[in-house]
Amino acid sequence: MLSSFRFFARLLDSINIATCFYDNNDQAVLWNRAFFKFFPEHAGHIYEGEPYSENLRRFYVGRLEVDQMPNIDRYIDEGIARHRSQFAPYTFSHRGNWIKVTSLPIPAIGRMRVWVQVAPPPQRETDVASGAPDQSQPSMASAEAALINDLADGIALVGKDGRILSTNGHFLQLYGFSDSQLVIGRSFSKLYEELWTGHQTPKTESLKLERSRALEESIRFAGAPFEVALPGERWIRIAAQRAQDGTEYWLHTDISLLKIRQKESEAAEQRARKSEALYRLLADYSGDVIVGLDAASYVRYVSPSIYAMLGYQPDELLRQPWYELRLNDAEGALNIDEGVHTPQAFQALHKAGRAVWVESSIRAVPDKNAIDEIRYVIHLRDISLRKQVEMQLQRANADLAKLATVDSLTGLANRRILDDTIDNEWRRARRERTPLSLLLIDIDNFKTINDHYGHQVGDICLVRLAAVLRNHCRRPADLCARYGGEEFIVVLPNTEQWQAEQIAKNMLLQASQIRVDSDPNRLFSISIGQATISPATDEQGWRTLIHAADEALYVAKRTGKNRIVTASASESRAVILQ
Repeated sequence: MLSSFRFFARLLDSINIATCFYDNNDQAVLWNRAFFKFFPEHAGHIYEGEPYSENLRRFYVGRLEVDQMPNIDRYIDEGIARHRSQFAPYTFSHRGNWIKVTSLPIPAIGRMRVWVQVAPPPQRETDVASGAPDQSQPSMASAEAALINDLADGIALVGKDGRILSTNGHFLQLYGFSDSQLVIGRSFSKLYEELWTGHQTPKTESLKLERSRALEESIRFAGAPFEVALPGERWIRIAAQRAQDGTEYWLHTDISLLKIRQKESEAAEQRARKSEALYRLLADYSGDVIVGLDAASYVRYVSPSIYAMLGYQPDELLRQPWYELRLNDAEGALNIDEGVHTPQAFQALHKAGRAVWVESSIRAVPDKNAIDEIRYVIHLRDISLRKQVEMQLQRANADLAKLATVDSLTGLANRRILDDTIDNEWRRARRERTPLSLLLIDIDNFKTINDHYGHQVGDICLVRLAAVLRNHCRRPADLCARYGGEEFIVVLPNTEQWQAEQIAKNMLLQASQIRVDSDPNRLFSISIGQATISPATDEQGWRTLIHAADEALYVAKRTGKNRIVTASASESRAVILQ
């Protein structure tokens, strides 16, 4: 935007008009060459971003007397206040030139000040005989008096000694005097003090000295308009024009209504700033992210907390499509529509490349409340911790479910799973007319192992045997379970008797290689009862199969252990490991 004003500044150069632009923080941002013709003290010193206070300091250093220098900071503060509130031009003298200055607010930039050289104020008509004003005569010339009495503003003619020479009727009305003789020959400062007599309160009394001092300083810099407060919430604006003979014309304008409106406007602006600052504070320091989108789903605002969440600086995302937030499924997962969007959880891609769990909700902004083209507001919340807790809970639930179905020592299925599995396999075998085999396994002399080596060694034997049995249950439908104590059971669906015997032999052989301790003579062995049945021809159920295997195991134990016994409808046949 400043580019267009640069052209305007060069244009003013061509007609010898000075200008300088200041931003909303009262910092210089643009000026032209004519500015240095009016104010040569700034040449080589002003810079972009220079505070207006430093600009004023150089200005006052060249104007103030030595005894006035201790008050320069106060003059600067008052100059800044005039700069911010100026709404009408005024004329002042600087380095021998008379200069008129005006100032206007510029949206989105700040304020523009313009200076133009003008002719000196006209000399007041004087006594022709003496060639000098006759200050002994308190009244104005009749023609002059008639002219100023028709003005709506108050006029006072002030002599070189600061005493009032003459006034019009409006001046008397403004300050509540009934007769001009009550003011002529007196200084305005004294009149001003009297106006506050009888209106003093502990609060206003403490301001009396400050008010009087400010008035004296404003009068000293004749040419720059200033404002004075009157009792009853009234305000007068005073502008002085100095003639070449040293007398001054003071124009007094009632600006009470303007000040009231200005105060109301400032109060409303302050409330708006506080409200904006509050929302900005909440947006900037909230752990959640606020994103504003326009009607085309382009990003118009991102709160600074986006950096903590996804590693982006807000400027990296401004004016980018919504999907440039690099959400892993941005274009499909988040449908922007009217109303409130149901919160969704998804994984966003952090700028560093890692996944971040995010929950979003989208709200459409009504057109009457839209700001800076923002039509949708998206609220993003980092739910990584919540997701972590949820996944931990899921794993814990899975662990609990596993504990409910798995033997904690051996990792094999427990009796609960065994009963469900064998019942299902029995029903499937009946439907498909296939054989179902079962191996019932028991560790030989397990009590002796526990008694001699301790239960810890016994548990090790159970775990090692479970690994051997699991290694031989390779088909998905095969099941190996702990049946109780040192007993195990293997369910082999769709397995003929001879196939089951071969699997049992392999188990028997591999189990014999398990050692309880370092003594080679102390052998580890198991006994196996095997049974095969065809559910299609047997009506007694799967418990008949377990009973047959249990009977075969009993025979194996009684006939010497370390062997396999196969049960059949007619007999139990022993298979002894050689």
